Amino acid sequence: MTATKPIFVLAVALIAAPAFGQQMFKCVKDGKMTFQQMPCAPANVGERMPLKSIAGSGEGLRESERGLIYGMEEEEARRKAQAEAASARAEERQPIRFSREDQAKIENLKSDLTRRDTTRSQRDAISRELDRMYSKNGVELPPTIVVKEKELERPRASTGMRTISGPNGTIIRCNTVTIGTVTNEYCQ
Repeated sequence: MTATKPIFVLAVALIAAPAFGQQMFKCVKDGKMTFQQMPCAPANVGERMPLKSIAGSGEGLRESERGLIYGMEEEEARRKAQAEAASARAEERQPIRFSREDQAKIENLKSDLTRRDTTRSQRDAISRELDRMYSKNGVELPPTIVVKEKELERPRASTGMRTISGPNGTIIRCNTVTIGTVTNEYCQ
């Protein structure tokens, strides 16, 4: 078992040496053969040992094969850069986050802005308040919130007519007018 230990150490040294780009020297001193990483002393007889390269190190590859390896590395770097850019764009597109209180206030202001009975000065004040709410969170007021006169809600009006048979066989004609949710009826 003592003879296999030096052989094992030698084998490990020979295998590990090329992995680190090192050299091995076989030296003979006083009739004993030793292996070392440093060149042999001038008084000793020694020689540099040829080492086989490791298959995965890229040694012995043709130029086209090396180009493929470098191309794969460049492709991997390009994909990584694209993934980072995509994640940065995704972060920019994240919805605006407001506190619950601010969100409720914004919704109320938006509904006030679209009411028909809101005057121009009230709409301007509401727009300024919305702008303040958005800028407080570092966001510009979205252009969709700006309300124009023609976009305001107007109550719908509808008219109708009906006839009613009154007492003594008389016919009564009634006109109905509905504005919003209020219906008025005028009879003659």
